[in-house]
Amino acid sequence: MKKKYQGTVRVKRQQLQALRKEFEILQMKQAEPVDEYFSRVLTTVNKMRIHGEKIEDVAVVEKILRSMSPKFSYVVCSIEESKDLDELSIDELQSSLLVHEQRMTTPSSTEEQVLKASTHGEIYNGRGSSRGHSRGRGRSRGRGRDKGEHSNFVEKKEQETLLMASHLKEELDPDIWYIDTGCSNHMCGNKSFFSHLDESFHTTVVFGDHSKVDVMEKGDIQIRTKQGSVETISSVFFVPHLKSNLLSVGQLQEKGYETVFK
Repeated sequence: MKKKYQGTVRVKRQQLQALRKEFEILQMKQAEPVDEYFSRVLTTVNKMRIHGEKIEDVAVVEKILRSMSPKFSYVVCSIEESKDLDELSIDELQSSLLVHEQRMTTPSSTEEQVLKASTHGEIYNGRGSSRGHSRGRGRSRGRGRDKGEHSNFVEKKEQETLLMASHLKEELDPDIWYIDTGCSNHMCGNKSFFSHLDESFHTTVVFGDHSKVDVMEKGDIQIRTKQGSVETISSVFFVPHLKSNLLSVGQLQEKGYETVFK
């Protein structure tokens, strides 16, 4: 009986080690639905618990957040900044991610209805200006080039600043600005956008996946409002090779702007 028991314990320990390794390497696939990924993670977690592993929900939440596919990077950053992960349940996290997933797959016909109430603006850069429509919610997914295609940012002298974001299934456009509630500073990866740069400024920033990038300079970017006046987005970090230009909601509010998401 003693030998049999010891053999059983050894087998369970080996199985648990294998499950731990499986848990560590879990990663959301590029086109995998949120529900399916949560099911894969929780299946492994439940097996670990059956084999005696005392894994807390917060460890599962943190694992899921750091292993989401890149398209959820902005959502993950926002959740980590705004939520207490020790108090966030797995069900709450899943519900939140499902809502964002649904917005990412919103049909373009719905976007067209939203765009009917948009305002317009231009972003100046070395290659000319790009017109756009501004109003909405979340991160922008519009196109932003010369001939009246969609850009997603406008700053105005009026008290209320309207920021739009729509969701399209397209590759990231280097001219688009994404509205980020979790980002502490405006950031841009295109040097030609800047009208002025402080070359002596250097720092680092940390993203939601805990990766660090170097900020080489800081400067100003000019835009034209729909009224025709030229306004300035100041204190923008220049991060070489950054694929997405980010607008910090917090930084806008610190400067007295009012942001409205609808």
